[in-house]
Order: sequence, then C-alpha cells, then structure tokens
Amino acid sequence: MQIGELDRRIELQNPTQTTNSYGEVTQTWSAYKTVWSHVNWEGGSRDEESSVITAMTKVVFTIRNIDLNGLTSKTRIKFNNKYYFIHVLKQIDGREQFIELETEEKNIDFDSQFSLSFATGDSVSFGDSNSFSFDGSSDRAFSMSIWFKSSNTVAGGFIEKNTEYYLSYSSTTLTFKLEDSSNEGTIQNDIEFTPADGGWRYLVATYDGGADDTDLKLYLNGTLVSGTGTTTGTYVAMRNSSNALLAGTSNSVVLDGNLTQFALFNKELSASEVTSFYNSGVPTDLMAESNLVGYWLNDEGTGTTLKDSSTNNNSGTLQNNTAWSTDTPTTITS
Repeated sequence: MQIGELDRRIELQNPTQTTNSYGEVTQTWSAYKTVWSHVNWEGGSRDEESSVITAMTKVVFTIRNIDLNGLTSKTRIKFNNKYYFIHVLKQIDGREQFIELETEEKNIDFDSQFSLSFATGDSVSFGDSNSFSFDGSSDRAFSMSIWFKSSNTVAGGFIEKNTEYYLSYSSTTLTFKLEDSSNEGTIQNDIEFTPADGGWRYLVATYDGGADDTDLKLYLNGTLVSGTGTTTGTYVAMRNSSNALLAGTSNSVVLDGNLTQFALFNKELSASEVTSFYNSGVPTDLMAESNLVGYWLNDEGTGTTLKDSSTNNNSGTLQNNTAWSTDTPTTITS
C-alpha cells in the first residue's frame, strides 16, 4: 500500500451513551477524526455513483496509522453518507504504517424490504419496557412514526401501549390519545382521515410532555394536520403499566392493511424533522437519528421476530397470523 492510494475521505465516529433518571439509554455519534482512506469492496462490487450493491461480504478501509488513539472496535465509519461498523482492525505491514478496517455496511438494501400484513387478531408485540413509557410526576415528550397502507374504510389501529397511549382510526377520524389511569383522564387529538386511499402514507404522532390536548400533534405525509383536541376527566400524566407495546392494533381494533418502518423516539420531533423523514414520499433511513427508543425496519421477510435496528435491542414478536408482505413504499434512500 502506498500513501497515494489513499484517495477517499472518510469520517471516523465514536458513540456516546447517556442514561437519564428513568434508566433510558440514548446513544449519539460524534465525529472523531476525518482521514484519507483506500476503499476496497471484497466479495462483490459496488458502483459508488449508484445504489447498486452486489454480493458484498465486507468493505475494507485502509488508513494511515497516525494519531488513532480513539479508534476502537466500537468506532463506525461514515463514507458517501453510509455507515460501516468495524469487525476487524489489523496492521498490514511490519512498520505498522497502515491499518486495515474490515467492516459491514449498515446501509440496508431497502429494495428487498418487506412490510407486515395484518388481519383480525394480528399484531406485533414488543413486550413491556420502561423505555416504552413516558410517565412521571409529569409526562415526558415522545414521538412515533410509521409508514402504513390501509385496505378498507373500517376502524383500525396502528400503535398502543394499553392504559398509556393509543394511535388508531375510525372511518372518518385518526386519533392520538393519552390516558392517565390514576385520575381517569385522557387527552387526545383527532384529525379528519380517510382510511383507504389505495396508497402508502407516512404518519407521525408527536407529544411535547404537557398535560393539554394541544400538546399532541399529528402529521400525514410530512404535513402537520390541524385537529380537534379533547380532554376528559382530570389528566395529569400517563402511568407506567406492565402492558406490552403493540403494533398493528389499538383500542381493540386491528389494522386491515400493512405497516412498515415503525420508529419510536423519546423526544418531540420537530416539523422540519418530520418533513425530512417523509422526504417527499421516498422513505429515508433513520438509523443514525438520535433519541431512538426503537426502529423496526421490517427487513427480515421471514420468521416471527421483528428486529430492532436501533442500539436498544427491543425486538418484537409477530402474533397470530401476522404475515410478511412484499408490498412496500417506494425505494428508500439513505
């Protein structure tokens, strides 16, 4: 290897994990160093100017061994707006002048993704976790996003953690509701909604942690939709329950249709973030986003386990006859 062969700029990033008072762990990535590298795709080929990846087994980055005290097996590489996680670090000459970083590309070939198809009695259960609850003496902010396709005009459900929060719809209305089971109060936001329009749509529900129905927002296809707020009883805050987080159902009704790419955040997403994630109808990879509690890409296509693509390992289990489907939104970008 010669220095002149290091012809690509890459960014080395290291993770930082913080734990809040509720035991939630948030991982963020920050740039550690930008260096020149030689890039070699082994076991396959890649056209750098396109999204085509064929039979790739690993990607090897070769860099100079200079001032790399922060380089560890947890370091990841950002190159061409994609992320690579290091499996092996090794020196390649006796003078220890160069280091090879063998990696796995974490950008997913979204063209081969799947969705989940639901019918009566179906759901995905993620079990119970304190990270799924946003309660306390007052609530904490959170957001949910999901791509969906509904098949008819009857009522259905997207997400619920029973006695805490619900995202569901009727034949005319989409509802985001929070429940205070101790004080028998609820707050909710309702928007006009037509369930079956024949296509995929992007839904985001956000909450800023307040105790008023105006603190709930709903976005469809990247746009904030004006709704009607309702408060019943006395609402102070949600209460942490042992109920499982479920997808594909809410308020005892099941989505007659498909879901994919469910993301849960422990913050209120901003309007600009929602617009960016919608990306003019071309879904985008959210793995590098901060404050993810869980991110389920639906890229398995088989089996009963739905893997969490965040760092939190909150995998889900397909219930009853929940089925994999090749019906997906348009090609997803990174």
